Amino acid sequence: MKVAFFLGALNIGGTESLVLDVLNNCQMTSLDALCIYRKEGSYSEAYKRTNARLVKLPRQSSVFKYIWQLRNLIKSEEIDILHAQTPSNAIIGIFASIGTRASLVTTFHGHFDSLSFFSLQIINLFSKKLICVSQEVASYYKRRLLGVGINNLCVVYNGIDFQKLNNKMLRPSCVSEDGFRLCTVGNFQSGRTPLIICSALSKIKDSLVESLNFYFIGRKVEKESKRYNECVEFCAKRGILGFDVYDDENSVRQTERVNVHFLGGRGDVPAILKTMDGFVYSTENDTFGIAVVEAMAAGLPVIVNDWEVMREITNDGAWATLYRSNDAEDCADKMAALIDDLRKHPDKVHLRCEKIAKEVRAKFSIENHIRQLEQIYNSIKR
Repeated sequence: MKVAFFLGALNIGGTESLVLDVLNNCQMTSLDALCIYRKEGSYSEAYKRTNARLVKLPRQSSVFKYIWQLRNLIKSEEIDILHAQTPSNAIIGIFASIGTRASLVTTFHGHFDSLSFFSLQIINLFSKKLICVSQEVASYYKRRLLGVGINNLCVVYNGIDFQKLNNKMLRPSCVSEDGFRLCTVGNFQSGRTPLIICSALSKIKDSLVESLNFYFIGRKVEKESKRYNECVEFCAKRGILGFDVYDDENSVRQTERVNVHFLGGRGDVPAILKTMDGFVYSTENDTFGIAVVEAMAAGLPVIVNDWEVMREITNDGAWATLYRSNDAEDCADKMAALIDDLRKHPDKVHLRCEKIAKEVRAKFSIENHIRQLEQIYNSIKR
């Protein structure tokens, strides 16, 4: 069965990371995988290292010309399943696949509030399956579809290739060996609330027995640069912005009780996770949370706000510590408690996290994800 994953740019992101992991592991199935994309990006080289065939189909000045080119590709490649990863690609796929052998599958990776009811119904009508990445996302679209066609909708959790967490990696030079080390992963963009974490860190600095280094791993999004800037400025004003300061005479490094570091986008996140003592996350609209799952699978104690989907992926808090959303005081209390626990009972914490990691890896593995996709594809093959 030939399956074409339909993407936009091959940039670093949750959707692109998921498809990359699928392509890297398709050899375990009977799927003949193909990736159709419009633009090169940060993940281009990684995609080229997969065994899948890549077809670049650049955007045209006329959408009708682009649809015609995609249609010709579907026919010449004898594609059985066209798997769209966004609503806009689904709409294009609908028109391109009419009269061909290809069946359309659409994955909703998030809430697309700007998607009109009419467009949603069109996608629902022409997609053989609507896949949602969590129960929370599925509930959202069931409400928006007003009960129409809900038998066509299913949940397939994002899968993660946990092998990248097992590989031996050099310790990144950006990570300090002093005190405790906590981090978060995620770009500074809409939906993330990193300022809550910054505020929590400023509240616990005077109560810590040992120093704490906190690392923000994620790039500054130019269109939303205010989110990044306000975090850096906040930490600077509170005296917790981490940077190396040397005394002119003795070249001795001066350290604060809490040092917050902004590392930007990184390609070595698994290596950084291996050096951490814990992971903290804050969101107000995530629809899955790959970073949280990877942290739990890496064996780290995780602290995350009680957003609905975070409850879902943490087994209603059994796999992580939940704090009240948008409550910096509660987040600070939970971080202080974790650091105290790590200081007094490190072995107990590590044993608990190892058990959680095994359960998380079993539920969210890329192998499990691909098996479910294969079952869906086989059920709708013409």
